[in-house]
Amino acid sequence: MAVEKFDEYVSKRDEKNIVYLLKIFFLLGETNEGIRRFSIYLCSYISNKCELLITTNKSSSQSSEFVSANLITEILEFVADTLKNNSMYVETYCGPGNIFGLVSSVHCVVDRYVKCVVERFYAYHHLDELCSMLKKSNSNSLSSKRHDSSAQSINRDKILDSSELGSDRVLVIEPIIVETLQIITCSELYLRFIQRRISADIKQCNLAEDDFKKKSNKISKFFENSQLVCQVQDLLSKYLNLEQYYLRVTIMKALSSDEVDKSNNVWCFIDDVFFITKKSLIRSLSSGNVDTICAMVNHSCSILIDLMVNDFLGNIIRTGFPSGWVQDAYSYVQNSVAVAGSLSSSSSIVNAPTVSSFNMIGPNALARYHFLVTLNSIEASQKNLLSLVNHLESELNLLYQNQEINSQKLNMCITELKVSISDQLQALLDSAFEHLSTSVIQSQVKTLLNVFKSLKYDLLEEDLDVFAANDRWIESCIAHTEDFLRPFRSVLSTENNDRFVLILINEILHQLDQLIQRKSFSRFGAIQLEKEYHNLFAYLTSISYSSLRDYFTRSLQICRLLNLDRVEEVHYFWNSSNWRLTAHEVRSILSLRRDFAVKEIRALKLQ
Repeated sequence: MAVEKFDEYVSKRDEKNIVYLLKIFFLLGETNEGIRRFSIYLCSYISNKCELLITTNKSSSQSSEFVSANLITEILEFVADTLKNNSMYVETYCGPGNIFGLVSSVHCVVDRYVKCVVERFYAYHHLDELCSMLKKSNSNSLSSKRHDSSAQSINRDKILDSSELGSDRVLVIEPIIVETLQIITCSELYLRFIQRRISADIKQCNLAEDDFKKKSNKISKFFENSQLVCQVQDLLSKYLNLEQYYLRVTIMKALSSDEVDKSNNVWCFIDDVFFITKKSLIRSLSSGNVDTICAMVNHSCSILIDLMVNDFLGNIIRTGFPSGWVQDAYSYVQNSVAVAGSLSSSSSIVNAPTVSSFNMIGPNALARYHFLVTLNSIEASQKNLLSLVNHLESELNLLYQNQEINSQKLNMCITELKVSISDQLQALLDSAFEHLSTSVIQSQVKTLLNVFKSLKYDLLEEDLDVFAANDRWIESCIAHTEDFLRPFRSVLSTENNDRFVLILINEILHQLDQLIQRKSFSRFGAIQLEKEYHNLFAYLTSISYSSLRDYFTRSLQICRLLNLDRVEEVHYFWNSSNWRLTAHEVRSILSLRRDFAVKEIRALKLQ
């Protein structure tokens, strides 16, 4: 009789009496039968609602924004509300441990209708064919990078052509990516909801450990075989293909620009590339899948290193800073610069007042300007990378603060991204400055010191007055150093310019030390040398943001040795904490003083 009444109430959708009969089944000892029939009622109720939603949706335009995601969201929210409102009857009248039976029946209906909507979503966007093409495109791109050993880089004109499908498709793909993620997100929320309900119900049963494991394994197996779970995995796979393609092509498109931000002398694409990367990675976080997020982080790392660092920035740095800029500058301003009479015209360094010196002078001017812009862009990339990593770490800490294993895995991925790209950028920057040092600075310093090379330091006291009135070397050295630095200062960032200046200072001091070893000094010559060093130190300190005391320590100690009244005075300085010169070097420098006896120098006990 209860069965007949139950069927009658189901046909009438009399919820009040259906719930009442559920209690009757429990009292009759037919709990499983009651739950089965109650599940059938809920499945019928949910099916009718889903059919109505899908029918209504079919009548609307499929091209409207996120129609499939919105439909699935409506279905899953309705099912979740229905389960929430009705599971309490099972808990109240049938006791704990019965929610899984109810949910498993309803979930089969969910599987069917979600699959129907997802298949329509796939068909409308031709997603299977599209993802197959994108996967092939991504694979071809990686393969070409591995096998093209002869080409160290690709130029901007080839970047876009390397995509089979073209950048226009990105405009179509992005809404699909967003909708795919919405479907994944709402599906994951629904799955977590029902899993929490089942888990909480089982814990109330106080089962033995073995029974609890068996029950848990049964539930896990059910969800592993669930159509919805499989659908989510397939959607994640498709999302990954779409997002990886989107990231690669949009970055390629950004790199095709040769515009320079004149306010900072940085490639305009730098900010664009990191904005695109941040957008894709933040979007991947909403997938809620750790493996997918890690895959996107690793892919982003590979794309940034291969396309931006190695192919674009690396190509310019490997090409090098074109030679001949000094001669070009001289031709441009030869009539506007006063050249020190002591220097021949072939060794003069002339004034190049503005950034236009690199933009307007000579056939390689633009290449030189782009080289320096690339240095600034590498530095800007380092700052953008740090900002990106900090933002990702902050987001991940919020999302996975209670999931230690997942959090550690993701943080390891983020750290790898940071370290890999940072190391590549730093290596490129170091390589660029090494190139500037060998191809520009060393030869320039040699020219700057031509006058010093011919100077005599066997001076008499009256010679000091002549130098005080006209110190032809130090004045011309400072003037022409300033002329040399001015065009670089106009382009380079503060940090890069300071590094350039420090390399120049180091080279000046290195070559000066070598030249000093070839000279002979009187006491008054040593006084003049120390004065020149202090003047040089004062000028170079004024153009650098770094402390130069460490750079000049060795050179000033050489001057101090040359200024000693007696050889044995060296013991006042020897073994001091900041002493840089070895015993051999001390003896060698003291021997430059023509009035110091070789016998006394050899007799020094320096340990």
